[in-house]
Amino acid sequence: MPACLGAIVTKAVATHLNLNPGEQLAMYPGPVTILRRTQDEIITTDNAQLRCNCGNDLVLRLMRSRYPGLLCPRSTEVLWQWLAEPFQSTNLTAWGVDQDLCSSLLASYVSQKGETYPFTLGEDMSVDEKTKMLLYLTSKYLVDVPSGHNNPLDKDFFTHPWRPLTDSYIQVSIQQQYY
Repeated sequence: MPACLGAIVTKAVATHLNLNPGEQLAMYPGPVTILRRTQDEIITTDNAQLRCNCGNDLVLRLMRSRYPGLLCPRSTEVLWQWLAEPFQSTNLTAWGVDQDLCSSLLASYVSQKGETYPFTLGEDMSVDEKTKMLLYLTSKYLVDVPSGHNNPLDKDFFTHPWRPLTDSYIQVSIQQQYY
């Protein structure tokens, strides 16, 4: 960019663009998958620590906007510990999460209340139950990618996002998405 346009571009970006992805994500009610590159050297504050990956902040922002009743100091602390480990979906059992039970509880909630965010799920749960449900739900939204920042994503990572309504992944063709 030519130096003479620097002030104009800076003003345009600061005034007309919201470059806060967490804020944008919190306003989006649709299905989401967050791909977190576990070896990302750009979107992190410390390359050696997965807990410093900025994707974690995005995950927490999503959970706060969609499932605020599950977040309490203890469940949030456990979520941060869990996010510091790679490939969370494979270690839910180690954290005591019964995926079948969580899926049933979620299905029951959605059948009674519908799929409108924010969910009030968690209001009548113990801290332990909130924590397990929070980990379960986060595992549905987060996919770890063993890759650095500039590596192209493998086509296998381009799947349809998970939806609580069906407790499955959306089966919509690309043509239906755009037409």
